[in-house]
Amino acid sequence: MLSYLFRANYNYRSKLLFTFSSRIDGSSKFGKNSKYGFFPSAALAYRLTEEEFIRNLGFINELKLRVSAGITGNQEIPTFQTLSVMGVRRYAFSNTAPAIGLVPTRVGNPDIKWETTKQIDAGFDVELFSGRVGLTADVYYKQTNDLLLEVRLPYSSGFETTFQNIGAVENKGLELALRTVNIESPVRWITSFNISFNRNKVLNFGEENERFTGTDYNLFKGQAVSIIRVGEPVGNFVGWINDGIIRNEEELQAAPKSGNDFVGGRRFKDINGDGVLNNEDRVIIGNALPDFTGGIQNTFKWKNFDLDILFQYSYGNQIYNMTQLELEFLNGRQNNSTTVLDRFQPGINEDTDVARAGAPSYIDFRQSHSRWIEDGSFLRLRNLLIGYNLPVQKWSIKWMQNARVYLSGQNLWVWTKYRGYDPEVNINPQSNTLLGFDYASYPAARLYTAGIRVGF
Repeated sequence: MLSYLFRANYNYRSKLLFTFSSRIDGSSKFGKNSKYGFFPSAALAYRLTEEEFIRNLGFINELKLRVSAGITGNQEIPTFQTLSVMGVRRYAFSNTAPAIGLVPTRVGNPDIKWETTKQIDAGFDVELFSGRVGLTADVYYKQTNDLLLEVRLPYSSGFETTFQNIGAVENKGLELALRTVNIESPVRWITSFNISFNRNKVLNFGEENERFTGTDYNLFKGQAVSIIRVGEPVGNFVGWINDGIIRNEEELQAAPKSGNDFVGGRRFKDINGDGVLNNEDRVIIGNALPDFTGGIQNTFKWKNFDLDILFQYSYGNQIYNMTQLELEFLNGRQNNSTTVLDRFQPGINEDTDVARAGAPSYIDFRQSHSRWIEDGSFLRLRNLLIGYNLPVQKWSIKWMQNARVYLSGQNLWVWTKYRGYDPEVNINPQSNTLLGFDYASYPAARLYTAGIRVGF
């Protein structure tokens, strides 16, 4: 990286605040003709509390209006993608030992350039009643262009994919943060609350209108389980809609034909009504993006004691529970979920949504469908801290300025309907398109800490 930065601030009577900044960034990840990008930004703030008519109101201590706009760049792709690469391969000639040679294994793209995001933001900050209430609000819109994505190449090229700048995506939303001093004495109680709403949409995807992704999961044997589609948000799951269990021969005859139909197997909805279950009946069955996220923190102080409690929440996101799929896969090779105790059994248990055991269900369980989509909403006790400031001055300990003992816990509890280990999960942490997939991901660790801090 090589960067040049410039920034200027202007303050007019502490009333109008203006900031302009720009940067030129160069990255060795891009081709020689596109290494550098120019990213300017500007912001303006108006402190209304400097106006006399606002000060005369009395209860408003701070009121600031803000607006900003700017461009940022992204260069987060693997290195050397602009270059073609050779790789080692072995070849057999007659009955001789394998020969070692070099072949092209990746086609480079010297025209890759910076991915850019344009954003505009407007908001305000207000503080009321001598600081007892504070509110910050922001609305924003940002559009990302020239997305750095892997693009499929024609088979005739001899290569599978290459990185290119294609497509555009937008994000728009609202963020609110509220801080209140609920009680001053004898206990001081402060609450901080924040909530964020974001809506995402794919605006353009180059020459493609949609792309099926997630074909690398061995559990589905190459079947796509996610889709990127113009006009839809990222993070969509794709598959068939589960329509219950085929309970008898009459329902078997009436069910859409897939070539793998049997009593005790799953029935799926025939979306186009042609009586045949195929790829035309695969639809969006869920999305990993939440409706809103946020947190709430309460801080209590009484004499030398203090207590801090932080909750985090997410609502409306869904999770593709591949772990549950594996645990209901009755092939005799691994442990199973207790849900299989409620599996379909002819004449014994037919009112259920768990498919029967047996060889025919092997293909059934390899299919991507809505049974594996679960609500990922949660409320988590993220942090709990209890502390006590020792009265070292009262004890006349002159060589000690202060001392504090504390006990804290992180990830102590989570309330959720999700059946997996942890609702905060993604087995593809480096992907910005494959979101919300869980395959026995390790949960967040519960951590307890005790300590003492001493100042001299």
